[in-house]
This record gives sequence, structure tokens and C-alpha cells, in this order.
Amino acid sequence: MNSALGFAVLLGAFFSWILFLGILFKPQKSSSQFILAFMLFLLGIWQGQTAFSLLELKKEILAPYSLLNLPAAYAFLPLFYLYGKKLLEPEIRIRKEPYLSIFLFIFVSIL
Repeated sequence: MNSALGFAVLLGAFFSWILFLGILFKPQKSSSQFILAFMLFLLGIWQGQTAFSLLELKKEILAPYSLLNLPAAYAFLPLFYLYGKKLLEPEIRIRKEPYLSIFLFIFVSIL
């Protein structure tokens, strides 16, 4: 049962990355679509790690990928907040500096 569920979750991660690429290469995208694209990328990382855990892969394969799970989970939350804020108030301008510092802190702490 875990293997069927693992493959279903892995398929969801694959679809998240396909949607990320589709939005990323769209010619004219708004800032909310750009935020959504990176949310989908992080969701794909999150789901991929869950799928690998459900598939019970060897620890040598799972360990490097598990290092990406925590930063993806922490970086998803500010993007989710920004996306909701942008949907509720489309005319609002969002400063990038505070959110870039959050991402920088997360990735430096992992390294």
C-alpha cells in the first residue's frame, strides 16, 4: 500500500514541477504568477521527499534529498502569505528585500 501511495505522491511532485516550468516560461506573467511558480517548485520538493519516504528508499538516496525538505517547508510559508496578500489586494506592491533575506537565511543555515 505504501508503494502505491508513494508513486501517487511522486506523480504529484512531478506535476508540481511541470506547472512550475509552465508558469516560469510563460511570456507575460504577473508577480502573483511568479510567486505561484516558486510555491509549486517548493511543493514539488516537499512532496518528492514525502514520496521517497513512503517508497522506503535506501538512506543513501533519501539523505541528500531530505536536506532540501526543511528549507522548502520554511520558504513555502512566506510565499503563501505573499500570494494570498497579492490575490486580496492586486494593486499592492510587495518589497522583495525582507523576503529575500528570509530565503538567504534559510539556505545559509542549511549549508
